[in-house]
Amino acid sequence: MAQSIAITSALDEVFDHQNQMTAELQALTRCLTHAGYAEYLTSFDPYRFRPEQFLRYKALASPQLRVLIDFFLLNKSVHTDQLTGLLSTSWQVLVHLGLAETLPQNQVQLPTYVLHQHYGHWIFIDRPTADPNVYFGDDSQGLFHRITARPGDRVLDLCSGSGIQAFQSATYAAQVDAVEINPVARRVLRINSLMNGLGDRVRTFGGSLFEQVEAGQQYDLVTANPPLVPFPNSVKYPFVGHGGIDGFAVTRKIISGLNIHLTELGRAQIIALTFSDGNALMIHDELGELAQNLNLDFVITVINHVPMDASSAFFDGLAASAVQVETHTFDEIKQILRKELDDRGLKYLTPYYLFVRRGSGKIYYQNMARYNREGLWFVLT
Repeated sequence: MAQSIAITSALDEVFDHQNQMTAELQALTRCLTHAGYAEYLTSFDPYRFRPEQFLRYKALASPQLRVLIDFFLLNKSVHTDQLTGLLSTSWQVLVHLGLAETLPQNQVQLPTYVLHQHYGHWIFIDRPTADPNVYFGDDSQGLFHRITARPGDRVLDLCSGSGIQAFQSATYAAQVDAVEINPVARRVLRINSLMNGLGDRVRTFGGSLFEQVEAGQQYDLVTANPPLVPFPNSVKYPFVGHGGIDGFAVTRKIISGLNIHLTELGRAQIIALTFSDGNALMIHDELGELAQNLNLDFVITVINHVPMDASSAFFDGLAASAVQVETHTFDEIKQILRKELDDRGLKYLTPYYLFVRRGSGKIYYQNMARYNREGLWFVLT
């Protein structure tokens, strides 16, 4: 909580000095690039985000680079003289912003966030934690890979988090509006946009989904990586992920606003996850109703049907993801989840993507699960 308050206070000043903060943050990334930090980060599979690898491979980096890995990726305290020797004084902007804190004996630490680079975009994200504010994971990268922003587009990125989707769109689009309801994540998103030199092209909004979007404003592209994990409503689940029992709680609200906020040739790209019987998604009928009622066409790309039987590692993993924020035990959560699935006749976890455009209520399926048996967000066969 103290860290969040510090960031809030610091950013009240930052937004009044945007040009100065942009220059200081970009000086930091220039120094990091020169030191070889990005060379280390980009050695790992860009579509399988595994933070534990940073520690495992640290010993293979140069001694100087290990200092940066400790500070920026492993949240360890380092001596200020070590950082200054590698980055000059550029690291001090992190203290000014409230992201880093000074400690006794000339130590400094980045306690809450890690600094990642994804396809040239620099982002502060939460260190590995069960209930993050600034999330980045495999699904973030799944949507990132599909974004189709075009030159001149006006883009709306909902549930923006770190801003990674917004920054990718801003590579091509004329203007991007990024909406994030969580004030802690929103402030970090703003820092990230300045760090990438996008402070003028990525506007940041709070509120829920379309709530703070200008009345009548339409977009050529709407992107969203909403809370999408399907989980029983009777069990507490991390805010950033809980999509209700069907994984559709937030997504249905997004779809309901698209007929107002899409241009005539506009489209939306949404990443999603639900349960199925191995054939039909549990929200198949509702998708049909939404398409008809809102005059939208859906292209639904199903990537896989992942078995959720009692022996499934995915079943155990899904149950385990609630343990840190729920008072129930792991076994109790498994029982609740198992009963919910059995009562509904659901046997699979199904990742899918929604491509939405104005139309006449038609639904088209691309069922990659017919052949794919390995990938979650991508076909790996």
